[in-house]
Amino acid sequence: MTITDTRTEEPDSAASHGPGAASASATVTAPPARVAGWLVSADHTRIGRLYIGTSLLAAVAVLVVGTLVMAERIDTGGTFLPTDTIDQLTTFLWLGLAFLVVVPLLLGVAIAVVPLQLGAPGIAYPRAAALAFWGWFLSGVVVVAAYLANGGPGGGEADAVDVFLVSFIVLLAALALGAACVAGTVITQRAPGMGLLDVPPFSFASLVSAGALLLTLPVLAGTVALLFVDHHYARIVFGGNQGIMGEMGWSVLQPQTYVYAIPALGLLAELFPVAAGRRQPTRAVVIGALGLAGAATIGGAMQGTPTLDFDGVTPIQGLGQLVLYGITALLPVLPFLMVFGLGGLALKSAVNSGGRPRPGAPFGFAVAAVLMGLVGALVGVLTPIEDLELLGTVYQEAQTYYLLFAGLLAGMGAVAYWGPKLWGRQLPEKAVGGLAALGLLGTVLAAFPYVIAGFLNQPLGAVDWDDLDGPIQICNVAATVGFGLLALTVIGFGLLALRGFARGDVVGDDPWDAQTLEWAVPSPAVAGVVPDLGLVRSPEPLLDAKEAVSAGASAGATDGGAA
Repeated sequence: MTITDTRTEEPDSAASHGPGAASASATVTAPPARVAGWLVSADHTRIGRLYIGTSLLAAVAVLVVGTLVMAERIDTGGTFLPTDTIDQLTTFLWLGLAFLVVVPLLLGVAIAVVPLQLGAPGIAYPRAAALAFWGWFLSGVVVVAAYLANGGPGGGEADAVDVFLVSFIVLLAALALGAACVAGTVITQRAPGMGLLDVPPFSFASLVSAGALLLTLPVLAGTVALLFVDHHYARIVFGGNQGIMGEMGWSVLQPQTYVYAIPALGLLAELFPVAAGRRQPTRAVVIGALGLAGAATIGGAMQGTPTLDFDGVTPIQGLGQLVLYGITALLPVLPFLMVFGLGGLALKSAVNSGGRPRPGAPFGFAVAAVLMGLVGALVGVLTPIEDLELLGTVYQEAQTYYLLFAGLLAGMGAVAYWGPKLWGRQLPEKAVGGLAALGLLGTVLAAFPYVIAGFLNQPLGAVDWDDLDGPIQICNVAATVGFGLLALTVIGFGLLALRGFARGDVVGDDPWDAQTLEWAVPSPAVAGVVPDLGLVRSPEPLLDAKEAVSAGASAGATDGGAA
């Protein structure tokens, strides 16, 4: 496969980078400077950073809207927002969290980092990756404009609703195209000697996530296309503008939301051995756990949550329900438990051998993300049970927030971890750790109260219902505070990143003493510069190189002493 666009800068000498010396044999013309360079570049590091910056800005707007929507639910006796916009703001919160924030944020990190992890000179289909970003960005702007013109799901302006539906199809196509670029890179662009099961955990999780997106986003796009045809010509099949979210809602509910959180598992699996300072002892099982997370795709492609109700069903039908329940509700819990448990083995191994684990601040974000994802998965175990009557309540919303905020926390943790490679500077550890704790608290307050309110039958997405009592009101107050804290977390992280990556401490090529190939090239990373470590012989090639240098130094010292 030919890489049609790369960017090079003059790298430091190989000698200055120890075992991670990089090769810059490719010679290409530097792109235009300043704004033009960002507009026309197909450099995967630039494309990834564009995704990251834009999705974090979108996160602030979406979380502010979420705070207003949660506040509106505190008192059902009246509204401070216009009544004809509340439903649209609610759908904007759900769809925006998924498709303007979490999916593009994690996709952007993957586009920037995965080629570096694989020792590839660039991403597969670089022009397509650039097209994917600009298609997502421009269609996202149109989606927001359609909402502002009263054209979101349930909107009153028919032409604006049509614009929303068409632009949302383009947005989904752009995200699917970006996912195809990531998947193609993992499959075809690996360094010599690197098998598919040897790729770093984050790259493998990105492959699983990209595959899941490629299987489910076209299903959603097809649904939206049918909605557009019906809304534009007849409005008799799906209920017109009021029925849109009813057909699209599965994309932001379980089990589809598991698909969006898969990269969070890869991030934590990546950071456990780095924190332990040694190889992951059960790496093959960890990779299997990441692959297992893709089982949620089955439920997503079914466009809904399979229910568990044995009343009036035959034994064969009951068995079929149990199988689907196991795949879509029970099975997703295992990857979270396995990544936590198996990663803990690496830390235990370090402690038992007299080592001292060194978890950095990004590790805190990763732990918070996977912990919230695990809680969300456990919450989802009860959702399909018909007798509990949780479907159609905010209990479903709670799981959505757990999993989507897990993806958001993982995205910020990934930026903090790989930021030194992309920008050459490191964020202050204490500030990052504090923001991780604030984000964890915000997620708990935003999601857990709706677990309680779901059992109290608060309707899904409603701001006005009959039975308002003390406990439900307290739950909505807590959720409002949680969304506010998450908005502050993202704002704080964005400001910290702007300052830190522009004027923070300059760090070396391998500030974390890591094990994978991206840390073997000069920082900030330059597309087209690949590590010069020879044939990859294990999943930890940089660690192999370090051990070889250490062994050579020890042998030299021994020979010198003998002489």
